Amino acid sequence: MSKKRRKPPDNPANPNDILLASVTIAVAISKGRSRYEIETLINLTTMITNNLQAYLRQIAINNDCADDLDLDVNV
Repeated sequence: MSKKRRKPPDNPANPNDILLASVTIAVAISKGRSRYEIETLINLTTMITNNLQAYLRQIAINNDCADDLDLDVNV
């Protein structure tokens, strides 16, 4: 079985646009919130980030080992 790779996007996200969006979102959702609420939002987004990273790592592991395990890696 050959490894199946997805085609990279034609227009990858511009890091400057991502940074601007993240600053805008952070300011918007923290405005008028208490420190407790902001810390809770930070914890929530950290947990989401960790789970997404683990998901992507598992996809990479599956892709790397697909031939050895005879896996269908279409996600």
